[in-house]
Amino acid sequence: MEGNKLTAFRSELTPDATKWGLVYRAVIGPFRTRRAAKWAEEHGWANPHFYHVNDAERISMGVRS
Repeated sequence: MEGNKLTAFRSELTPDATKWGLVYRAVIGPFRTRRAAKWAEEHGWANPHFYHVNDAERISMGVRS
């Protein structure tokens, strides 16, 4: 992992430490849309508006609340 980089990926299995622990420190998801997953990958790190998958879904659509 390069510093604090977020990477979107697809997994048929539910990610956990035994499957992905050596690769990723944390995993968030699943996302309903690819758009939200890409938004989280590009803009999610240290973003105070992004705490949950639903935040990425809402923000990636341009909806304000």
